[in-house]
Amino acid sequence: MQTRKIRRLPILLFHRAFWDRVVRFEVLAEEGLIDRADLDLIRFVETAEEGAEAIRASHGGALPGAEEEPPP
Repeated sequence: MQTRKIRRLPILLFHRAFWDRVVRFEVLAEEGLIDRADLDLIRFVETAEEGAEAIRASHGGALPGAEEEPPP
């Protein structure tokens, strides 16, 4: 993201109540410490299922690698 060498991926942060207490992302953007456009990448989730759904949504509905055969 920072170097723009990889495609934009969601940043999953579990337990929003915690993150809201310890990091003020808007302030970081205002101070130029993170790019304001990157705020759109942050997804707050509470469960693994919500995390998987956020990843699916960013990949057009499928989990990356899901089409591959699982190892024996």
